[in-house]
Amino acid sequence: MCLSEQIVSDSEEVFDDVIDEFRDLDLILKHLEEWKRFDLDSYKEAYVNLSLPKIVSPLVRLSIITWNPFEVNIFNDFDEYSLLIVSHFRILK
Repeated sequence: MCLSEQIVSDSEEVFDDVIDEFRDLDLILKHLEEWKRFDLDSYKEAYVNLSLPKIVSPLVRLSIITWNPFEVNIFNDFDEYSLLIVSHFRILK
């Protein structure tokens, strides 16, 4: 097995011990939005708007491991990033 195949294989196991709610970017963002609606003071005290990049970066990094800009149409593969950007601004309001 070559190094790139090993990296892809290992990357598929990174979140094996994480419950499904926290493996999906959309679900994580929904949890944050619910938290903001439910307890705005706690949400602000936790500096979620400043922490958001650190919260989602492992998922973003994992998803770009296998991304090859020469093989795919960039506009089809970045739905989750557009979701992240839209949600980020919605959370900041």
